[in-house]
This record gives sequence, structure tokens and C-alpha cells, in this order.
Amino acid sequence: MNIKIRDLVYPIKEATMGVSYKGGNIILFPDIETDYVDFETEKPIIRLYHNNGFDTGVSSIEQLVGKKFIWNSSENEKGEEAGRLYVFEHEDITKGTIEIIDFIDNSFSIRWSGTANIFFNELYYKNVPFETNFTTQIKKYSITRDSVCLGDDITPLHKATIDIGTSSSYMNLFKNIVSSGYLPSIKGNDVIWVLVHDNNDLVSYSTSSNKYHELCEETLINPQWEDFHIKYFSSPDGGREKFEKYLNSKNK
Repeated sequence: MNIKIRDLVYPIKEATMGVSYKGGNIILFPDIETDYVDFETEKPIIRLYHNNGFDTGVSSIEQLVGKKFIWNSSENEKGEEAGRLYVFEHEDITKGTIEIIDFIDNSFSIRWSGTANIFFNELYYKNVPFETNFTTQIKKYSITRDSVCLGDDITPLHKATIDIGTSSSYMNLFKNIVSSGYLPSIKGNDVIWVLVHDNNDLVSYSTSSNKYHELCEETLINPQWEDFHIKYFSSPDGGREKFEKYLNSKNK
């Protein structure tokens, strides 16, 4: 995997793809980085990345294959940036195209090209062309949840998978699950969900306040954990009382 900046070609040291969800849509955060390289008279680390991510308009990873996302300027019509290129400073990508070539065995194949500012010398100043082809693997997690009523028991454990990119926290994982629409809508909208792994309580989510609370000291996902369960505490006040008793029993 390489990145080409005008006529200079450098090997990519690391490529990652963050995956989040917003309004049910997938948000992508591509990020590639080189080692220290010879750039004219300097030796910088080069980084090409999307700081705030961009909305893909689709809800599943498989729907991304063949999609092209085009920026004719530093921002698209949604106000999303085309990305940033770091050589000596974090500068704007002034025009860009990201194409999802394929997705096989949890790995993206991506082509990213465009122009960016570098502000180094006459040859590498404004609107310098770049292009790269890279692959990066994402992590998939298996999710199950409690049933919320008798009719909800038809599908045992409600098993699903969710993609969150190469690394994240339990908080981000739970927010992605909620944003993906996986959890059912409950009448009264005053329930509590708790993300757990085995007997480890990780994060709680209150639907009425739309707030999350970390329940463990370790906030980054254990790379050995690939399956999680979500416990349900019913509405309105009974659920909150049950949740408090549940936490008290765990703390004894």
C-alpha cells in the first residue's frame, strides 16, 4: 500500500477505518499514515485522514461496495470536509474522491484521490495532487439483548452484528448500537439499557435523559471480547428501581 503525492511515492505504515452510526446511517473515518519519509529536504510523517467523518447514506457495510463519495471543493453540500493532509501542518484537502472498491473478509479496499494544500515550495504548495489505494480491516461484534415483552420473545436473543472500525471504547460501541436502531422503541420512553460482557457491566443508557454512564474503570474495548449482551430494565419507575437494586447487588 502506497500514497503518491505528485511524483513522490511512500509506503503506508498503518491504515484504519473508523465506523460510527448517525441516524441509522454509517459514518466513515478513514485514516492512513506513513513512517518518517524523505520529502524534499525534510523528513515528516505523512497522514491522510477524515477528522469528522462523512455520512455514507447507507445503513449496512455491504451497501458501501461500489460507492463513490466526491468533494468538488474542501466541503461537500452537507458541509462535510473532504479530509485533511498532514505533511508539515494539518491542511485542507481541496478536492477529493473516496471509492469503496470492495469489502471481503471484514476488509475494505479503498481508492482515495484528490488535491490538497501543503504550502512547502512552489511545486508542493496549493492543490497538490495525491492518490492512494489501501486496505484496512474492521472489527465486527456480536450483540444480543433481553426481550422487552412476550411478543418480542419470537426472536431468541435478537442476535445482530455491528461494525465499529479498528478500535473504540465501550461508550462508543454502545452509542453506535443505539444509533443503529438495534434497540426497540418502548412506550413511555423511560427505560434503562445496560451493555454487559459476561458479568462485567460496562455502560448504561437512559432513554428518558438520553445519557450514558460508564460502569467500569476500563473504558477501552478488550480486544479479546467479541460478544456483548444488553440488559433491559423496564419503565417507568419500576425499571429505575430495579436498575438501582441491580447495581447495588453488583457492588456487594
